[in-house]
Amino acid sequence: MKAVKFESTRGINQINCSKHFFCMQMLEKLSADNYKINIHVPVLGTFEHFELLNYSSPLSRPLANLITNAEYNVSILYDRRESPKEVEDELDRIFEIIDGDMDVIIKDFSRPILQKHEGNSFNVVFIHSNESLELFFSIVNSDKFTSQSFFFIVIPASFKIFINLETLFERFLNYGVPYVYTLTVAPNDEDAILHTYYPFSANKCSDSTPVIANYYTAKYENWTEADFFQFKVQKMFGCPLRVATFHFNPFMILKEDEDGKISVDGIEGSLLNVLSERMNFTIEIITSNDRWGIIFENGTTTGNVQMILNRTADISLGYFSVHDKRQKLMSSTSVYLISNLIWAVPPGEPYSPLEILLKPFEKSLWNWFFIVLISAFVIIRVLRMFPKKVQYFVFGRNVRHPVLNVVNIMLGGSLPKLPVRNFARTIMMLFMFYCFIMNNAYKGGLFQFMKSDQTKPPLSTTTQLYNKNFRFYSIPDGKIFLNETPKILDKTIFLNNPEEYDEGLKHLRDPKFKRALMITQEKLAFENIKNSPDVYYHRANDVIFRQHLVIYMNKFTIFEWSFEDIILQLVSGGFMDAWIKKFTDTDILKDRVEERELALTLDQLMGAFQLLGVGLFISFTVLVFENCLFNIKKCLKSNSDQFCENCEMK
Repeated sequence: MKAVKFESTRGINQINCSKHFFCMQMLEKLSADNYKINIHVPVLGTFEHFELLNYSSPLSRPLANLITNAEYNVSILYDRRESPKEVEDELDRIFEIIDGDMDVIIKDFSRPILQKHEGNSFNVVFIHSNESLELFFSIVNSDKFTSQSFFFIVIPASFKIFINLETLFERFLNYGVPYVYTLTVAPNDEDAILHTYYPFSANKCSDSTPVIANYYTAKYENWTEADFFQFKVQKMFGCPLRVATFHFNPFMILKEDEDGKISVDGIEGSLLNVLSERMNFTIEIITSNDRWGIIFENGTTTGNVQMILNRTADISLGYFSVHDKRQKLMSSTSVYLISNLIWAVPPGEPYSPLEILLKPFEKSLWNWFFIVLISAFVIIRVLRMFPKKVQYFVFGRNVRHPVLNVVNIMLGGSLPKLPVRNFARTIMMLFMFYCFIMNNAYKGGLFQFMKSDQTKPPLSTTTQLYNKNFRFYSIPDGKIFLNETPKILDKTIFLNNPEEYDEGLKHLRDPKFKRALMITQEKLAFENIKNSPDVYYHRANDVIFRQHLVIYMNKFTIFEWSFEDIILQLVSGGFMDAWIKKFTDTDILKDRVEERELALTLDQLMGAFQLLGVGLFISFTVLVFENCLFNIKKCLKSNSDQFCENCEMK
């Protein structure tokens, strides 16, 4: 007897079968629920009442060998409406042959089956009629399978004469399913032949011609080739690969030569070139004005997404980031690059002439400087109220204007008369030493500052930009990310074409431009390298979002596995980092040569002239005030003298 264990979400049932039809009746009852069947087959001689079937099929042992050697969980699919008895007999013969324990999932694909999972990778499909074939084609492109699922289609001799293998393989090729094999009986009615197709060969592209992949010899009970699972798209023999992309520095740089042929460069362009070299395909560029494309709520699409879905293009790349909406419609490779989205901001506003003069010292230093200066004036004023003897002791006998001497020393001038007493000289030397340090520190700081850009630091955070009432520029796809920040979204202007985006980047050179532009960190570095030393674009320190870049393709494509292996090798080998450094390394920025002459300009020293003007205005005001005061005194004195004369006359 054979022990067959049926596993389901409702529990495990084990049934001992002495007759194959009893087991198959149980399968008939349970297979509609996609039961997992674990077959336990002990050594044949241990069964006292084991009974072999008195008939055999040329496909039983080849199939049993295939299932036993499968690297994945096996799913057996059949259309129970069309051929229940034939399939059940074949399955019973296969189970009798299998030696050992293994998991098998039996499914009736005329009924709804489970979503794709590990068990759907290796599929043995029984086809007995055109109706079954069409029914199977209706689900092969569904979410039950992937383009990398293996399909071994069992075609009995009775139906073989109605099947054109080339037409069959052509349909699978159009569906993007490469790993399809047909198992048929050999002309000698004893052996079995495994046919398949290879999409690319040395002489043909998109070829569906049937070729013999393996041959089972009944006499020796083995296959000619031990490996059934081989990659089919490792080499494309120069066949074209349609790539949906667009020019987007520095990721995808499109270059058109005199003959109109488009070549690619850039970070992702370099990746595409290596894929082309490794897989030996010819790059055929397809562009769209809608670039990445939009996925609308009603399911319609535009741009590169649309070209992938309607198979106008085979793959799409060019700063294509992972997103839930895209993942539902398309398949993608592993992430090969993580890019930061940042705000490019205008430079800081230039300092005013007075700010330039005050810039060498911080506010706290200026405060202490004026505290010392005012303290000196106050001390001098207080000492003026003391006797002359005390004033001579502190100021010196021959010093008549100590306030002017303080101002003179502070400005680096010399004294016409020096004090005689040691105490007065000591105070003067200490104050001169203090003024010497302050004076030279100010001059050095002012000189260094005038060699710089003389502009205020740019705004460095999104909060500062928002508080300064900035508006934000973004590409249309940016709305996907900005939905999480409604305050920023309300102030965002979406730029619909590259020309507007480039124009916005040019405006960022103006300090008065109150806009911030969403840009990739790599593109900003690339633009700085390209425009150095004339132009330098600034950035805020915040990272808005991190983009995970992938290659997108149709959910059913023949290229997924081949791309995946190569991309993982390139990432682990550091090639992506090298290409990023090549196009965005700011260490190789050209020296920003100072074009102005060494002579200072009027704008740089306008503050000094403004102070001079203020001083002249104050001097003129004092002069007018003194003249008025003198005339008033003179008038009052004249009136007083005249009044006295009149009094004497009386």
